[in-house]
Amino acid sequence: MAVNKALFNYNFLIRNINYLQNNTKGTSSHFNPRILIAQVCGECSSAWVVFFTEKLGSQWQKDEKEFWEQVETGKYEPEPVILEISRSTSKSIPRKVICATTHLLTHYDSIGQAIKIAGLFIVSMDHLRLISNKLQITNISFKKGLSFINLIVSFFIHNSYLNGNQKPFYYHTKKGGFIMKKLSLVVFCFAVGLSVLLTGAEAGAAKTIKVGIVDCYSGPASTYTNDVRDAFKLAVDNINAKGGVLGRKIEFVTRDSKFKVDIGLSAAKELIMRENVDILMGTINSSLALAISNLAKKEKIPFLVTFSKSAKITGAKGHRYVFSITENSALAGKAGAAGLAKKPYKKYWIAGDDYEYGHAIADGVWNNLKKMKPGVKLLGQSWWKVGEPDFTPYITAILAAKPDAVIVATGGRDCVPFLKAAKATGFNERVPFYMHTATELSTLKPLGLNAPEGVIGTSNYFFYYPKTKENQAFVKQFRAAYNRYPAVGAVYGFMAADFIKKAYEKAGKINTEKFIDALEGMTVDTPVGKVTMRAYDHQAMLPMFMGTTKKAKGYDFLIATDIVTIPGKDVMPSVAEIKKARGK
Repeated sequence: MAVNKALFNYNFLIRNINYLQNNTKGTSSHFNPRILIAQVCGECSSAWVVFFTEKLGSQWQKDEKEFWEQVETGKYEPEPVILEISRSTSKSIPRKVICATTHLLTHYDSIGQAIKIAGLFIVSMDHLRLISNKLQITNISFKKGLSFINLIVSFFIHNSYLNGNQKPFYYHTKKGGFIMKKLSLVVFCFAVGLSVLLTGAEAGAAKTIKVGIVDCYSGPASTYTNDVRDAFKLAVDNINAKGGVLGRKIEFVTRDSKFKVDIGLSAAKELIMRENVDILMGTINSSLALAISNLAKKEKIPFLVTFSKSAKITGAKGHRYVFSITENSALAGKAGAAGLAKKPYKKYWIAGDDYEYGHAIADGVWNNLKKMKPGVKLLGQSWWKVGEPDFTPYITAILAAKPDAVIVATGGRDCVPFLKAAKATGFNERVPFYMHTATELSTLKPLGLNAPEGVIGTSNYFFYYPKTKENQAFVKQFRAAYNRYPAVGAVYGFMAADFIKKAYEKAGKINTEKFIDALEGMTVDTPVGKVTMRAYDHQAMLPMFMGTTKKAKGYDFLIATDIVTIPGKDVMPSVAEIKKARGK
C-alpha cells in the first residue's frame, strides 16, 4: 500500500498532536495524543482518516516507530472492522470511541484496526453531544447518506490538516467549550441536511427485502455451501419474477468466512451495519454460527442457519431470532444411532475434528446408541485439528485397537479429505465406519469413483430419492440452471427462500417481529415432502435418509444404496429436552 505523500506527512501530524495536547487540558475528556492513520477502504481511495482515541486498543501497544515504518514502506494493511452500531437502541452507548458524525451514535471496541467507512472523525461522547446540540440535531438515522456526509467531513478535516500551521476545523477551548469554524459549520450543516434528504429519498425508494449470507466459499467446505447459495438464488429469481413479496423483491449479498470465526463474524457485522440487511443466513462452521447467533440476538435480526450442525444452535443456545433450516447433531446423532443399533457391532472407536461440530455429532451418536443398545463399549477416541493434512497416523492407531466399527465425526472441511485418506489406506475395507454426510452428493462427487465403498452415512436429501414429482421437478429446474445435480445444500437454500416468502406474506408487512411470529410453526412444501419449523425451538423437522456408499451404473460418482427413511418427528428432541438444555 503506497503512501500518498500529498496527504500524509508525519511532521504535520506531530504538530497537530502537540496542538491537541495543549488545547484539550481541562476539558471534560482528554484525547490520547497518539494518532492512527489508515487508508479508507472503498469509499474514497485517496482519503485518509485520522482517529483520536481515549484509550488505544491493546494490539497497538507496540513501538510507534515500527508502525510508521510499516505505513511508509507499504507493509501496513488496515484490516476492515465494522462499527458496533445497535439497530435496536442508541440510548445507551459505552464511553469508548464515539463517531462525530452528528447523531449517529457509533462505537466500537477495537480501535487498533481501520474502519471501512469513509471519513470518520472520532471524538468522545461529550464532544458528540456538543456537536449534536450545536447543530440542533435530535433524531437522525443515517443509512446510505452517511457516506456522503463522511466524505464532506473528511474533506474539511484534510484541508485543515494538510498545512501544519492550520488548526482543525473545530477545536476545544481551555474552559472545556467547543467552537466550530463558521465556514465549516455551514458546510457541515449543509452536508447533514443533504444526507438526510438523500437518506429519506433512498428509504422511500427502498423496495427490497435484503438477505445477507455469510458462508465458506473457499476450500473444501465450499462443496457444500455453493449449493445453498445457488438454490437460494434460483428460488429468489422465481419469487421476484412473480412480483416478489408484498410488492418488494428479494435481494441478497454474500460474504466468504474462509471457515474462520473472526472473519465470518466481522462479515456478519458488516452486513448488518453497512448493508442494512433484513435477514442473515449461513453458515457451515458451527462455531461461527453460534457467534453470529449471539450477534443476531443482540441486534434483533433473524438468522437462518443453513448448514451448521451443532445442536446448541436451537438447543441450549437457542433464542427468538435464530432458526435452523438444516438438521443438527442431535437429529443426525439420533438417526445415526438408530441405524447402528441394528448392526452387530459392539466395540466402537470415535474419531473426528476437534471443534464444536465434531464433538457434538460424536456425542449425539454415542449417547443415543448407548440408550438404544446398552451393551456397546467405547474403546477409545482420536481427535485432530480442523484441516489436518495427514490422517494416516490416526487411522493406523484406530486399526491397532481393533474396534468392530468407528464413528467418524468430521465437519464440512474434512469430510472429503478423510474419505480420500480412508480409500488410500484401505481403512473402509478393514473396518466399517459411520460418517454423517458420507453418502451426500457434495461429499462424494469431488472424489468421483475413487470414494470408498461401504461407508454408512446419513443425509437430508438425495437427488435420486425419494422419486416423487416434487423432487424430480426440483432436480430438473436446478440442472437447467446450473448443469449439475442438486446436493443437500440446495434443499436448504430453496427452503430458506420459501420460508422467507411465506413468513412475510403471512405477517402481512415487512416487520421483523411479525416475520418471526409467522415463521414459528410454519409448514412448507419441499422436494423431501412437507417440512415444519417447530415453533418452540425454531428447528426444521427434516427427514433423515440413511444409506451405504456404492458405485452405480450411469454415475461417475458413488451414491447411497439400501436407503432407509427416518421421519423428522422420530429424531427430533422433545420440547422438554430443549427446555432442560436451556435451563428452564
